[in-house]
Amino acid sequence: MAQPVFPTLFSLSGCKNFGRCGRVSQPSPPSVTALLLRYCASVCKVVHLFRTVPPHLLATELGVFDSEFRHCMESVTGPTTDFTWALMSLGCTKGGLGLRSAEVHSLGGFLSSFSAASPLLLQRFPAVSGEGVESTLRTLGEDWASAFGPLPDVLSQRALSAAADDALFPLLSASPACPPPTWLASIQSPTSSCFWRCLPSRFAGTYIDDACFRTLVQLRYRQQVLYPSACPVSGCPGALDVFGDHARPPCATTAAARRGGVQQGCGGCLVGGPIVT
Repeated sequence: MAQPVFPTLFSLSGCKNFGRCGRVSQPSPPSVTALLLRYCASVCKVVHLFRTVPPHLLATELGVFDSEFRHCMESVTGPTTDFTWALMSLGCTKGGLGLRSAEVHSLGGFLSSFSAASPLLLQRFPAVSGEGVESTLRTLGEDWASAFGPLPDVLSQRALSAAADDALFPLLSASPACPPPTWLASIQSPTSSCFWRCLPSRFAGTYIDDACFRTLVQLRYRQQVLYPSACPVSGCPGALDVFGDHARPPCATTAAARRGGVQQGCGGCLVGGPIVT
């Protein structure tokens, strides 16, 4: 990518203008594009900004930034619902793809930065009041706790982001749009997001072709693919539906398995997602 993803990150008029990202070049395969967007054009583009500027001064602009980043990423993954995008913004251990929201994590970023810098601030600037620094830290901590719950023991960016995930995940899992718990458990597996995190390589066996990469994202988040298809498992006569699921014939599947949403497929093959009858 030989051009800036966001040509104008902020202007001299108070960081009120975030650039557009609609002209991002898309190298092939799209898995490479997804990695470049994640590591070069996501929240990392503005992390220094929201660690040094009070979040209430950037709330609107960070919302625009998140919206533009989503637009770029959907050119790779395909359209997503608001629920799916919110789940994608969580860490991989929570079933997400690590597509952090700058608006959600800006308060934690500023809190961790101010907490780490406060000793040096008091040391270098004797005129700064220690009570004022403590008051600011206390106010920031109360604001964060009111949104995400108790503060972690260590006020680092990593710890605060993980705590924010812990607070957001129950809200998403309780949503009517959320599929069954067995599906949530399957996408929290450490290996379930390897296709997203691995650098595509034919030599290493991690290359995924264009159509298959987008389909993997859609099936991971229960987004309907365009049409049903035959099961790819050798010797399986079943057909996958638009969610990538299929089930054994009714006589071969127990009622308990159906109620529990056990992942079973024709001929013994396993298919991601709850059982479909």
